[in-house]
Amino acid sequence: MDPTVIDSIEFVINDIDTWGMREVHGIARLEPDALIVEFRTHLLGLVRTGLREVRIPLAELVEVTFDYRIVYSLIRIRTRSLKTIDGIPGLSGASVKLQVRGWQSRRPARAFVAEVNYQRAMLPDPVKPQPRSPSISPEDPSARLPEW
Repeated sequence: MDPTVIDSIEFVINDIDTWGMREVHGIARLEPDALIVEFRTHLLGLVRTGLREVRIPLAELVEVTFDYRIVYSLIRIRTRSLKTIDGIPGLSGASVKLQVRGWQSRRPARAFVAEVNYQRAMLPDPVKPQPRSPSISPEDPSARLPEW
């Protein structure tokens, strides 16, 4: 990859289901064929769980979007299947929101999303089998088009 391209971004996921007792810190990293989400959960700010990694193939991504608020930015990742992002806290349907803190991180977060979408666009299209057309011989009278 180009060294000027932003290929990773730090994020936080605030899990509202646990009333603020659990916070997830991590890094989203772009590789040539996948988006890697590495994270660690902090319970009550005291106990940390082991490092986890979820690999999301670029072909499984439906959309990656960027949105910003006053003090933080959001990167929303939506996939074709829940299995792809299973294990990442804070799932909402088939998507997850990664919060990027600080207004200084807004530009790098936007550049990261642009790079992910660029890499997705550069993927080769899956080859779909073409239907076979029946072979029609010129001698077959039923194969002629009616003349108007």
